[in-house]
Amino acid sequence: MKEKKLPYPVNKEKIRRKIEKELGLEKGKIKHYLNSGLIQFVEDYPPYIRFRRVTSKVEKGTNVFFKEENGEVNIEIIRGYPKTRRVLMLEEGMKKHFDSKVYVEEKLNGYNVRITEVFGEVKALTRGGLDCPYTNERINRDKYEEFFSENPEMMLCGEIIGQNNPYMEKRYPEEAEFGYFVFDVRDKKTNAPIGIPEKKKLLDKYDIRRTREIGQYQPNEGKKLLKKVREMGEEGREGIVIKTRSGDKQIKYTANQASNSELKYAFKLWNNYGRPFMFRRIIRQGFQAHESR
Repeated sequence: MKEKKLPYPVNKEKIRRKIEKELGLEKGKIKHYLNSGLIQFVEDYPPYIRFRRVTSKVEKGTNVFFKEENGEVNIEIIRGYPKTRRVLMLEEGMKKHFDSKVYVEEKLNGYNVRITEVFGEVKALTRGGLDCPYTNERINRDKYEEFFSENPEMMLCGEIIGQNNPYMEKRYPEEAEFGYFVFDVRDKKTNAPIGIPEKKKLLDKYDIRRTREIGQYQPNEGKKLLKKVREMGEEGREGIVIKTRSGDKQIKYTANQASNSELKYAFKLWNNYGRPFMFRRIIRQGFQAHESR
């Protein structure tokens, strides 16, 4: 297979080895991933690669920006947001995954965006690793400059909600058109999260909006939390994310009303939705029907 070219006048082997070293990959992996389509080079300023699929060591959506200065190649690594496991039965899921008090936050129905600083410029990156022109234009990047001037190693992980965007159509009372709500703050190079109390304190310091906190629960309080989720579902809310205090473990659970609404819409346009979309939600509804018995 003919090797694809880097859209930047740098030593190809030099940049590959630097990226492989920083990501902990074996020699030759970047070339292999590029030729197999696992990663994509995007010719932009600065140019970057994005991981289109997950690998054993790198999350899907990870970005590596690079530029050459005085003969040296500099790179910025922005890790992709890790996949959150879903539980189909809340009570059993809490008991299985946690052994101490958990923090519960609202799961918003929008699109996932990481905001961070790249070579001194604030950028908004989608879940898939795209440096999205629309999102960068709409987000008030000046608002986050103070945060990153004091926390340059961090990235904000959040959800964009509202109807005034090309990706989602969910309207919320607190943000009908376009709004960004942070649910995690992580180290952009290692993906390590900061703890929940520290996150709240940090975001409040810079007046950055965050997702709503539902409360704190013990692992055996699943039935109590399930009642709260059903109330949220009646209000048109999507669901919850359950986290440990450190933020290093989390699971999500969707209100059955949200799945019902999506299926109702999808069955009206059944030929436009793929089988995985519908099948996952039908299975989810089966487990939730059993749990409500």
